[in-house]
Formats: sequence, structure tokens, C-alpha cells
Amino acid sequence: MRTRCERGMILLGMALVTAVAAAIVTFGLLFASVSESRQSAVLSRRTQARYLTESALVIARERLWQDPTWCAGPVGLDTDGDGLPDRTVAVTLNPPCTVPGAENQRRTISARVVY
Repeated sequence: MRTRCERGMILLGMALVTAVAAAIVTFGLLFASVSESRQSAVLSRRTQARYLTESALVIARERLWQDPTWCAGPVGLDTDGDGLPDRTVAVTLNPPCTVPGAENQRRTISARVVY
């Protein structure tokens, strides 16, 4: 038969193992929630960059439609509605406008946003 002291040590050991297991599970859940919030922040920035790029391509296409000799460059975009451009998207044309007769050729428009 075990003494009272031995039973207490067994119960204390079981309580310690249970506390460590609960701490590991809690840490894992906290880590998962933090990484999930970081992923959503990255995804929202990536979505904003995609929409900015698409709008810059539309603006570049409209400029080329109005003036076939337009050389691509940075396109300023107003994202907060105050009438002033806050974001700039680099737009490039292929072939570039420095090539003679480029305005008569079929062109490819590309845009790049760094976020």
C-alpha cells in the first residue's frame, strides 16, 4: 500500500503533465490565430495592389487610345478621394515609344506595383 506522500506525488505529477499539455495546446492556438491575422493583412495589401494595377492599366489604355504617341511612365492614382494622387504605378509599353513607328505597332501594356 502506498503512503499518503507517494499518492500526493503521483497526483502532483499528473497535474504538472496536464498543465504542460494545456500550455502547449494554448500556445498552438495563439500561434495559429496570430498567423491567421498576419495572412489576412498580407492578403488585403495584395488585393489593394492588384486593384491599383488594374486601374493603372485602364488609365494607360485610355491615354493610348486618346494619344497613340503617349510614352508610358508612372501613373498617379487617387485612392482616398481628395483629388491628389497618393499611389504611383509604373506602366511600361512594349515596344517602347522610342522605337520608330512604335505607335503603329501592336503594343503590350504592363504595370508593376510594389506593396
